[in-house]
Amino acid sequence: MGTLHRTLAEVSAHRRRRGPYTAAGSLLRQILPDILARRPDLGVRHHIEILTAAPEFAGQVPPILATLESTMMSGTRTRYQSRVHTLRIANGLAELLRDSLTEPGTLIVEDVHEADETDREWLDVVRRRISPDLLTVVHTSTSVVPGDAQAYVDADGIGVDDAAYLSLAPAARAALHDARLSLLLAGGVGAYGAVCWHAERGSDPRGPGLLRAAQVHCKDHGLYHAAIDLGRRGRALVDREAQPDLWWDFTGDMTTSLAASGQADEAAAAYHEIRALTEDPEMQMHAAYGTAMLFARHHAEGRRDPVTARGWLNVAIALAGALPEKKDRIFYEVFNRNGLALVEVRDGRPEEALRLVTEGIDRLDRELEPDDQLLHRTGLRYNRALVHVMLGDLPAALADYDHVIAVDPHFHDHWFNRGNVLRRLGRTAEALADYDRALALSPPFAEAYYNRGDAHAALGELEAAAADFGRAAELDPPNTPARLSRAEILADLGETAAALTETRVALADDPGHAGLHCLTARLLGELGRGEDAREAVSRALLLDDNCAEAYAIRSALSFEAGDLTAALTDLDRAIAVRETPELVFNRGVVHQAAGSWDRARADYAAVVAATGDPDAEERLAAVAAR
Repeated sequence: MGTLHRTLAEVSAHRRRRGPYTAAGSLLRQILPDILARRPDLGVRHHIEILTAAPEFAGQVPPILATLESTMMSGTRTRYQSRVHTLRIANGLAELLRDSLTEPGTLIVEDVHEADETDREWLDVVRRRISPDLLTVVHTSTSVVPGDAQAYVDADGIGVDDAAYLSLAPAARAALHDARLSLLLAGGVGAYGAVCWHAERGSDPRGPGLLRAAQVHCKDHGLYHAAIDLGRRGRALVDREAQPDLWWDFTGDMTTSLAASGQADEAAAAYHEIRALTEDPEMQMHAAYGTAMLFARHHAEGRRDPVTARGWLNVAIALAGALPEKKDRIFYEVFNRNGLALVEVRDGRPEEALRLVTEGIDRLDRELEPDDQLLHRTGLRYNRALVHVMLGDLPAALADYDHVIAVDPHFHDHWFNRGNVLRRLGRTAEALADYDRALALSPPFAEAYYNRGDAHAALGELEAAAADFGRAAELDPPNTPARLSRAEILADLGETAAALTETRVALADDPGHAGLHCLTARLLGELGRGEDAREAVSRALLLDDNCAEAYAIRSALSFEAGDLTAALTDLDRAIAVRETPELVFNRGVVHQAAGSWDRARADYAAVVAATGDPDAEERLAAVAAR
């Protein structure tokens, strides 16, 4: 008999109710008070995810620490959330749910077909990361029932037949929406979902402003699909001639969100529309810059074009020089040249990018007050650090990261990137501390766990490394590098069977990865399954006939089988591809076993000279005596 599941909660996913995270937020409102009473640590660990999906829990969990960008007005922002920010939120919410369950449960979710992208993504992660033995997710649909116009509006247009509503005159329908809107706003529901739906159907003059506030919130929090939808609805709601500023605001954040969410063609169409509709130099400048970024970074790889991007940026720079306000002129000239620096980086000219960014930093320091455009000035330093890393000037990169952390200490990317520089400088313990800080300031993200795992491994903390690599793979599957690294650590810990399971899971997702086949061969060999190991090596060499590791593994299998000639042939091939002291030492062992004393002595001597290895010294003395 199967395990009996109790009903954990019943929630609606219909985006018209509360917009992004309608289902996730509704679930939190039902179960989080009990979770916080039992497991307050989960509230601390997942406070960012909780407050993103259900901000009414402010005060019950730690606040999200303010980054420099979060203190800026939307129109002055130059940095936005990553496209995968909502995936990180979804992973954190799924972990919160999984770790809070004390018995098997069933989650009933209504109207998933009408859900916002954030809820769809969250439900996908829940199904992937929580075993159905622990949580069953059941989808249902709202049944439509008869009702009058008042019932239809009171239900926010969900689950009630609209025939009576549509029979009313437009003014009467608008009055019903106005009344419902006032009731929702008085209840503190927030400017999303039902509020926006009623606002665009009523006559309340607050309507366009409510949609605009919702769009700003969604764009600034990386909820790009909702920001796009609200932009389109806002543009349809306002008259461009009567409210040009509001129309442009809806349009600008819609295009930014289209580009940020990977919908480059739709963004390009919107920029073309802007160019056709206005002679305003600032609007033309924004469209030119946005179009340049499509060709620099947002279009698919084959459609990116640095020449076209550079051309549009030159247009943007020229238009910036015509702006009437001096501070605007200075800011946008530097801002657009920073975009040009990005193009130079992607076109393989980091020295030119460094010049452009440094000139921008110096100009803003020279011509603006110390606190003017602080976010953009910090962004320039951040970008210069990235270029310094490309050029191999790690101390200069570290100095720039130190600066941006001092100014903007609560932005996780600063700590993550400084940790990467510290790791490359060999300051691994400091790098580990920076990765810890990055993870404390962000929902869980795979890159930080992977790099922290690498730092733990370098410090010999293998169990911690294996845990971090496993977390990275779980957060962002298939993630072959993370699974391969975890398998290697498990192998080094002597957990051969567990390591083999890891490689098999990874190969199911990435069967063409030669390194996975190599490690599989090594593990099979350690388990005494020589023929299976040879088959795995053969698969690796079919994929990469220049794989030194594969030749070395096959050499070891031949040596164990007593075929010294084959072992030597493969070691010679491996060394021809990549000569390492370990491979040369192993070849010395084969020569020694074959009685080729002079060749063994030459290999051991080379290893001793390169590393001073005591095993090589001992063997060198032994063969020299022969």
